[in-house]
Formats: sequence, C-alpha cells, structure tokens
Amino acid sequence: MTAAPPPEEISVQLVRAGVGKARSLLASTLVLAVMAGAFVALGAMLTSTIAAQSTLGAGPTRLIMGLGLTMGLFFVVVTGAELFTGNNLMVMGVLSRTILARELARNWALVYVGNLIGALVVVLLVFYSRWWEQGDLSFSEFSVTSANGKVDLPFGIAFLRGIVANMLVCL
Repeated sequence: MTAAPPPEEISVQLVRAGVGKARSLLASTLVLAVMAGAFVALGAMLTSTIAAQSTLGAGPTRLIMGLGLTMGLFFVVVTGAELFTGNNLMVMGVLSRTILARELARNWALVYVGNLIGALVVVLLVFYSRWWEQGDLSFSEFSVTSANGKVDLPFGIAFLRGIVANMLVCL
C-alpha cells in the first residue's frame, strides 16, 4: 500500500494540473465544462428523485441523497470533466507564478459558462421530455420546495453553506 504524498507534493501536483488546465484548448475546455454541468445536474436530479420517493425518514433519506449527487461528481472525476468548483484551486498556480491571471480568468469564465450550459441542457431535456410529470408529481413538488428553500436563504448563510458543501468537492 502506498502512503499518501506529503502536502508539499500535493500542492506541486495541483499547480501542475492547473497549468495544464490554463493552457488547454478553448473548445476542449468548453466541452468538458458542459459535460460537468450536465453530470452534476443529473446527480441533482437523482438526488431529488430519491428524496421525493423515500419513506425512510429524514436521516437515511439525506444520506442516500448525498450518494445521488456523488454519482454526478463521480462522472466528473472519471471523465476528466471541468467543474468550476475544482478549478478554483488553480489560484495556486497564479500565486506560484506559473499561471497568468488572464489565463486563470479565461479558464474560470469558460468553465463557469460551460457548467451553466450543461446544467441548462439537462433542465431543457427534463422539461421538454415531460419527465417531471411522471408518477405522483412528488419529484416536481420536492424540486420546487427545495429550490424555494435555497433562494429564500440570506446571502451570507447561502455563501457559507456553499463553502462547506464545496470544501471536499474541489479535491
């Protein structure tokens, strides 16, 4: 069994990966970002489906919901797709002067827009396929209730929850 690399080696690997991302072709970055947005949206859809149909109680349901979103993240990692959350670590390349600030800004903009496009493609597919009308509408009701709960949060609380939720995603 191999021991985990020391923190110094991990940071070198992160910077090296960031340089590759910063200098990758525009088209491939955008395609990989669209894929990541779609994968995360599909994971969220799985999570909503699980939550809407579960009769297990709050604790077990939330645990299983976490596995649903993890499936989306799994596909991001396995395919090498570009997720904005993980690309925030590219700032280490700017701090070590191996990535220019404009290269970072270009990557972040492309990946952010690509993630949004991928997620919106899934939304459009779900909407126009009328997938959300299946069964007893519990998926639709859960999705709307969940979305309302998120947009009703004060900005500071939503921001802090976003940090907590994404701390491990970027690794």
